[in-house]
Amino acid sequence: KSLFHLTNVIQALARPHSNTRVPFRNSKLTLLLSECLQSTRTSVVATVSPMSCHLDDSLATMRLAQAVRQISTRSRRIVRAGAPIPRLSTPEVDARAALFS
Repeated sequence: KSLFHLTNVIQALARPHSNTRVPFRNSKLTLLLSECLQSTRTSVVATVSPMSCHLDDSLATMRLAQAVRQISTRSRRIVRAGAPIPRLSTPEVDARAALFS
């Protein structure tokens, strides 16, 4: 039952422009995972079987993993008014800036 509700939450989060309510409170599992699912990075390990007798379960697992890939979250950084915005500086960023300037 909790996995069913987790699937509903993931499908709701995968629709970025939908105004539907995300049903986090429908189970204890989704309520506990609500902060993790809304964070900037969500990872999932999908285990599938090559055996034909497990085809339905493997397909359902891959559909759920695809829905997790479509989740887009917004960063929730709070910046105080007037505070300087830090500049991202890594060798890769500096090389790209030099290349395109």
